[in-house]
Amino acid sequence: MDDEEVMFQQGIRKTPWFAEFKREYGEEPDLDIEEYDYRAAWKAGLRPQRDIHDGGRYHWPSTLPDGRPLKSPDHPTMWKEHYMRQTGQNPDELLWGYATRRAYPSEMEFFKQNPNVTGMATEDGRIILNHLAGLSPEQMLAVAQNEAVRLYLRQNPTPLAFAMTPSQVGKFTGTPYAADPDAMRATIMGRLISGDPSAQDATQEQQAAAQAILRAMSTRNR
Repeated sequence: MDDEEVMFQQGIRKTPWFAEFKREYGEEPDLDIEEYDYRAAWKAGLRPQRDIHDGGRYHWPSTLPDGRPLKSPDHPTMWKEHYMRQTGQNPDELLWGYATRRAYPSEMEFFKQNPNVTGMATEDGRIILNHLAGLSPEQMLAVAQNEAVRLYLRQNPTPLAFAMTPSQVGKFTGTPYAADPDAMRATIMGRLISGDPSAQDATQEQQAAAQAILRAMSTRNR
């Protein structure tokens, strides 16, 4: 191990990010992953900074000062970089104050076994996305917004008594929500608010309910 590698290994282990990662994930971060070039970031003098969109947790920069990416195309949050380049908007600012995080190993294993599951609202009040699902940045944002609505309804119990059409109920056949009308209604709200094309058959009553939830979500951080 040369002197530069020794300094890198010693230095990065002293950062608050390294300790925070160990506390949250129960293991040390893998500094050799192909998804992020920690050594290039460290050599360039970059250090993780607190992210206001993730409860003040530490995050590394996405690019070097000259614009070269530090994340590989397979990085779980690379879709955010593509979205910002395409639209000029930070997708984290479009989730009504809810944060996304990297999936834990067990959650990633679940995604691998269930490739049709594109995202989840987690028990710790954040959103995880299946970056292996092959979705576009716009679709990833829509999934994140859908899960944000689910989190809001979980944290702010909202009676949803609107009627569902036979077609809507049929779309849940064979899913974990098939026998759970409340979960079906929450999913319909999430799809409506996120602009999911599958919600195009929404009734006026459902659209009114979605607008009321959206208004409430839009003021939650004010």
